[in-house]
Amino acid sequence: MQQDAKPNAMAAGSVMLGGVLALAFAMNMLGRGATEVFAVFLLPVEKALGASRSEITAVYSLFMLVNGLSGPIAGTVFDRLGARAAYCSGLLILGGSLWLAGSATAVWHYAATVGLAAGFGISLIGMVSANALLSRWYQARLGTAIGITYAATGFGVLLMAPIAQVLIARYGWREAYGIIGMSLVGLACLTALLPLTRMWQGSAEWRVTRTAQERRPGGGWTIASAMRSRAFWALVLVYFFTSLASFAVSPQSVAAMIEAGIAPLVAATAFGVSGMLSLIGNASISPLVDRYGQRLMITLSYLGTIAGILCLAALPWHPSWLLMYGWAILFGVNQGTRGPIISTLTATVFAGGGVGRIYGTIALGMGTGAAMGSWISGLLHDATGTYLASFLFAATSAAIGMVTFWTVPDLKEARERNRRLAAEDRQASG
Repeated sequence: MQQDAKPNAMAAGSVMLGGVLALAFAMNMLGRGATEVFAVFLLPVEKALGASRSEITAVYSLFMLVNGLSGPIAGTVFDRLGARAAYCSGLLILGGSLWLAGSATAVWHYAATVGLAAGFGISLIGMVSANALLSRWYQARLGTAIGITYAATGFGVLLMAPIAQVLIARYGWREAYGIIGMSLVGLACLTALLPLTRMWQGSAEWRVTRTAQERRPGGGWTIASAMRSRAFWALVLVYFFTSLASFAVSPQSVAAMIEAGIAPLVAATAFGVSGMLSLIGNASISPLVDRYGQRLMITLSYLGTIAGILCLAALPWHPSWLLMYGWAILFGVNQGTRGPIISTLTATVFAGGGVGRIYGTIALGMGTGAAMGSWISGLLHDATGTYLASFLFAATSAAIGMVTFWTVPDLKEARERNRRLAAEDRQASG
């Protein structure tokens, strides 16, 4: 009887591990997929509302800013109220905000829904909750699990960008937002039926680790103690400059391709391809870092991002599929690959019950960087009439992010500690 019980327990644990990863992946896919298609909606919404490019991109900036600023709140909701409260309320808020966006008649209406409300909704179902959830179940394979979850963003873009373009072409942008929004509200009801409480409780190993840390002097990591460490601010800084570069390009990319003479559906498809390739990059970055080292892989990642941005910047002068898909491939493969590393480092350095709140606070760097990148890019476009200055600004920001990874010793020390702990976990698990 006891011999049968052990394999059954192991099987149940494996099922739970798979379910936790699937949930984190699905939530990130739905949330980011439904909001990153902002790039597809940009031109029709701009025309319908009679807005300037900088006004519309300011909405995306608001979305990313609220997403970042809501990180500590989302982490607190997850850590204290549970996965059910975070995921179900997040889906309801996000779905309702997109549904209401279809009724916008002024820029401020669009900003209140797609910017303010959607930004808060996605913070509850995105990587803050995913990072806190996965750290409760994965030890040795945490980096891989986080990388797979980050890849969901690319899968969501690949799935949603063409769907959004088809819905806009067939029904109009208002109805397209309504369909997407109501679909998310319906999914909130289905999500409530999942065993979210058991997932939130974590594995037996995690509960032991958490108890041991709480018994230490000071009771383990808090936001206050984390903010007194150099590693915390190094991660914030890297997140800021990386997001500054990525979001000065991503929400503008479809409009930039269309203005360069690319057909709208082809541009949306290329945007979707970049999302698909980010799936591959995010899923593979952690194993590659473990094998070849952080410095090499991070350097290649940033150089690929910069090369992709320059391809898109050159497109107006030489419209071609080579440059268009050069951007999609180089920018797409490397988009978001720094995120899994930052998440893994956060979960390792600040291990314990407060990972959600600490990572949510670090994500402020991502939110403010993304907001500023999108806004500045739109302003530069309006001032110059092209995206050249915008994309050169993005490439420069990426270079600064790369140099930050090179020059901050705490990031190297934290990564080495993470690799040592992962090796110990693998050895302990046989």
